[in-house]
Amino acid sequence: MDYELTKRLSWLDALRGFTMILVVAYHVAQVSFQETEKTSAALPFLVLMRMPLFFFVSGFLAYKASFSWTIPNALKLTWKKFKVQVIPTAVFLCLFVIFRMKGDFLDGLLRLLASPTKGGYWFTWVLLQMFIIYYIICYVGKSLTPSPSPRRGVLLLIAWAVSVFAYETLYLPKVFTYHKDVFFAYSSLIQTIRYMQFFLLGNIVRRYWTQVERLFDSAWFFPFVVTLAVVCCADIFQLHTLRTVWTNLPRTIAMYSLLLLVVMFFRHYQTWFDEGKRAGRFLSFIGTRTLDIYLLHFLLLPKMPQVGAWLNANQPNFLLSIVLSVSVALVVIAFCLLASQLLRVSPFLQLYLFGKAPSPTLPRGGGMLLLVALLCFGTLSVDAKKKEKCHVVRIETSMGNIRVALSDDTPLHSKNFLKLAREGFYDGTLFHRCIKDFMIQGGDPDSRGAEPGKLLGEGNVGYTIPAEFCLPYWYHWRGALAAAREPDDVNPEMESSGCQFYIVYGKKQAAADIRKVRAMLEEKGIELTPQMIDDYYMRGGTPHLDGQYTVFGEVIEGMDVVKSIQQTETDENNRPLKDVVILHMVVEQ
Repeated sequence: MDYELTKRLSWLDALRGFTMILVVAYHVAQVSFQETEKTSAALPFLVLMRMPLFFFVSGFLAYKASFSWTIPNALKLTWKKFKVQVIPTAVFLCLFVIFRMKGDFLDGLLRLLASPTKGGYWFTWVLLQMFIIYYIICYVGKSLTPSPSPRRGVLLLIAWAVSVFAYETLYLPKVFTYHKDVFFAYSSLIQTIRYMQFFLLGNIVRRYWTQVERLFDSAWFFPFVVTLAVVCCADIFQLHTLRTVWTNLPRTIAMYSLLLLVVMFFRHYQTWFDEGKRAGRFLSFIGTRTLDIYLLHFLLLPKMPQVGAWLNANQPNFLLSIVLSVSVALVVIAFCLLASQLLRVSPFLQLYLFGKAPSPTLPRGGGMLLLVALLCFGTLSVDAKKKEKCHVVRIETSMGNIRVALSDDTPLHSKNFLKLAREGFYDGTLFHRCIKDFMIQGGDPDSRGAEPGKLLGEGNVGYTIPAEFCLPYWYHWRGALAAAREPDDVNPEMESSGCQFYIVYGKKQAAADIRKVRAMLEEKGIELTPQMIDDYYMRGGTPHLDGQYTVFGEVIEGMDVVKSIQQTETDENNRPLKDVVILHMVVEQ
């Protein structure tokens, strides 16, 4: 065992840069192109490679051969990692909510925090958890064997085996259900369980690097790994035979084999990635700015769903899909690096956005003013954008006020709703149909002054509105404002009522519910994106209505009122026993 392996491998930064490109390419395919693993040719491979490889490199670099593992030293390391990884992430998480999410800031922030993926910002928080677990293992190993001994490596191997077992429990829902607890979502510990094995593997490989190199150079190992990769990937994507017997084993082996193939490739061709070579300098620079890129790129991802639609229409093609994803990823990375350079002009921003030490020449308080100005400018810019794009209507009811923002993506529905609201059309009408854990419906002109117990819901204004489906941007999450309509048998074009609307309440969807809904919607050619699934899982809603009813706005204030209305006691026709009256609608902007 090589206890004093301190020489930095020159190709490792290039490997880290390559991995960062894969990470951004994955998010381009998923978020920008709105592709799913089922339809995309590139996503399934990127899923198998990107995070395992990234955490492998992180674990590789975490090895400290001569470090003194005492509690004070471990605490100092933990605090250093916290400042570098958590504080910058918290800042960018807030910026992400401001710039990229719809609705109220606090509501959006709480929804992200309740999600195990944190809108993509889970990585640094999970990496900190991995470092803490690793420090504990090292401290325990040092306590058991004060002098360097192979037994320390054995302890790490045991920890790796435990982490592999913990990962496999995520895919045995009939046996293990602990990870469904809300704690695992808020803490993102479920992501730590998923990827800790690769962090520990990287550290083990670093510790035993001399032996690993001999294994890499053996005549049989590379063909063996290639065979494993081909067999397991074929089973995952085409054959589906081993998975029915061995649960998640093919996927696990595929991740390990693909990871090893990439590492062996970079090691074998390491002269290509020396700092003196152009490719080496390019990838190494990206590798040294991984935190900057990771934090910034979520803010810069373009929306290009038409590319994903074109790829799907022209059959899945791995080469075409990966080239487009990587090409856009390189453009995004270039802008991330440019933004990073500009922000690093301020030592204060360099410290609190990217975890680098500040310059002592910065005037006291100057950096704080810059950061506050940046946040305020972003907030004002986004607010101005919202004011330009969104009309807000206040619905005053007998049970409280509800404020809704209308979408500019559905101009026909939004303009019609504004017109009727300004004319006072809805004044005095009822929320005539209220179903608990589903929705509240109103807008029937016949409900104005209707006698108790009268069946309502047939009133109209004499015209309908063509459907304006805006998936995957507007869907039936909790708080969505949508248009009612006649059933398919009399309305095959799914045209909306000219006046009746409903507000979604719904419920948080369990994993089994999501699977059933996905299968149902896929039969109709509708795909639930990862963001939609995340919203339905953490926020709630009625996903089975997607692609069938037009969503044209959302509640931005007053969900407590919606909750109270949908809980009210009703008759057999779902009409509240005590009328819930729309007193007045006010167009605020």
